Amino acid sequence: MIAYRHSPTRGGDKIAILGIQHGMPYASGEIPEVGDRISDETGRVGTVTRIIVGPRSPTELTIRWDDGVVGIRYPVAEDFTLSSRAAQQE
Repeated sequence: MIAYRHSPTRGGDKIAILGIQHGMPYASGEIPEVGDRISDETGRVGTVTRIIVGPRSPTELTIRWDDGVVGIRYPVAEDFTLSSRAAQQE
């Protein structure tokens, strides 16, 4: 049986399989987190609102772009560069 965890984080969702850390880094080398401010190769800036890690599919990102467009299921994080990350709360 596969256990799933669903936890709302800063206005978005992070869905992950327990015990498995996704390892799809941005072009800048960091592992994506919900709330990350990112940019694409054209300079468009947005916020990661959801990270989906599936057992049989690659990690996918949902991004809310600052121009109002919501992009769903970007399968390649290396197409993006981390601009900023919110401080971790413990």
